[in-house]
Amino acid sequence: GKPLIEHRFLQEISEEHRDLEHLLKLLLNISLGAKDEVQALVVQIRAILKAHFEKEAAALYPLAEKVVHATTLLRLGADMERRKTEVRDATEA
Repeated sequence: GKPLIEHRFLQEISEEHRDLEHLLKLLLNISLGAKDEVQALVVQIRAILKAHFEKEAAALYPLAEKVVHATTLLRLGADMERRKTEVRDATEA
């Protein structure tokens, strides 16, 4: 009867995604010469990401380990690592 993930938790995660998207758009549209503004946005983005990753590690990953088949988890992990490499390569180019 009890949901696997509380609705409030999902709302928080979704809000963090929206906040990050907004801040990244601001960052993309800011002048490179505006170092203080860039630094302020980067600090905000890092803080949200840190909290977001901690929530995922504490709540979502243990849940996934309980309800998702091990081979699926391995495939998802490999997909995430591949995508992370693609993003890093694209930003370094």
